[in-house]
Amino acid sequence: MSVGASVEVRSISHTFPATKGNEPVAVLDDVSLSIAPGEFVALIGPSGCGKSTLLNMVGGLIRPDEGEVVYAGSAVGAVNTDVGYMTQRDTLLPWLTVEANVALPLRFRREGKADIKGLVTDALDRMGLGGFARSYPGQLSGGMRSRVMIARTLVYRPRTILMDEPLGALDALLRLKMQDELLEMWRRESATVLYVTHDIEEALALADRVFVFSARPARVLAELAVPGERPRDTRREKDLVAMYDVVWKTLREELDP
Repeated sequence: MSVGASVEVRSISHTFPATKGNEPVAVLDDVSLSIAPGEFVALIGPSGCGKSTLLNMVGGLIRPDEGEVVYAGSAVGAVNTDVGYMTQRDTLLPWLTVEANVALPLRFRREGKADIKGLVTDALDRMGLGGFARSYPGQLSGGMRSRVMIARTLVYRPRTILMDEPLGALDALLRLKMQDELLEMWRRESATVLYVTHDIEEALALADRVFVFSARPARVLAELAVPGERPRDTRREKDLVAMYDVVWKTLREELDP
């Protein structure tokens, strides 16, 4: 994989138009942030504040009303095929085997059969799933299904990975294990990662920097550089405990009626 790409969000504002019986919804308000190649950045904020919309803009799925997203030095004006996108929702197709699910992005890109076979095998091996290629999603545990989705995200070696609460549906113990696996993947792949989460401890455990968003329409309330080498003990390291308190206080004020 090539070294991750830079991402710049420049004064983004966006409002979703009115739908039948509903008013327009302003989701982003003059949001700016800059992410270095290979950096792991977490976005945290109240539900519905526009974090996922921001990921969609980096992926080229939505164009902002105002401002621009610059990716690897160029403005994003169409679908960004240089990024991998993993959502919280399990999108594995139950009628396809694990290897067929992972191969889907390569088939859409019309890669050759031999190339697909090699890339899928490599992606599954990297996620410890080499022995489950012929299994179906319904035969796998929740953690293994998450690893299949990560493999499908990584199979075409994107320079940037967008993750929208990818571990949100897992139980606490499995979530901790998958956090370790995500960090190992990030170190190995050297990708740029934008990671949306509602979990403060998760953000502090994983990220180089954390951006704290306001309630809708989202503004950047705080940008925090997370200290310490990984793995981090977010409950015992004094700097991290103090940072947790800062983030929670900021978010709590946004959640108060």
